[in-house]
Amino acid sequence: MIPELLKDSEDHMKKSVEAARHEFEGIRTGRANPALLDDVKVEAYGSMLPVNQVAAISVPEPRQLLITPYEERRKEMGKLVGKKAEEGKAAIRNIRQNALKKLQTQKKDKENPISENDEKRAADQVQKLVDKYIAEIEHLTKAKEAALMEV
Repeated sequence: MIPELLKDSEDHMKKSVEAARHEFEGIRTGRANPALLDDVKVEAYGSMLPVNQVAAISVPEPRQLLITPYEERRKEMGKLVGKKAEEGKAAIRNIRQNALKKLQTQKKDKENPISENDEKRAADQVQKLVDKYIAEIEHLTKAKEAALMEV
């Protein structure tokens, strides 16, 4: 019983020392330390992972940390940007479909119908808006992809 008590106490004491060491690493000393980021987690591969598992952390200067995402992670993020861009474009196209349906409904409205020419003009304006906002999404996509691949 006493040997178990001593072993259990020693294990707890070791854990306390490790916890203190970990806490000390988080205290600023004026020097950059990669251990400062040990508790920082990022979303990657569908779960929350420590930043040191998805990026290289280095100390180029005493007061600076450099975080460089792993190359495959950048490519994966690029694919994610493309996917999100397609979702945005699809949403814009769905809005166009809804607008065109509303125009057709209004053309058939018995109380306040619109003319076929008005419907055509409005549909053209809707298409111009679609083109404008899809181009904006493409511009944002290119900018984000460039930023991701930048070292």
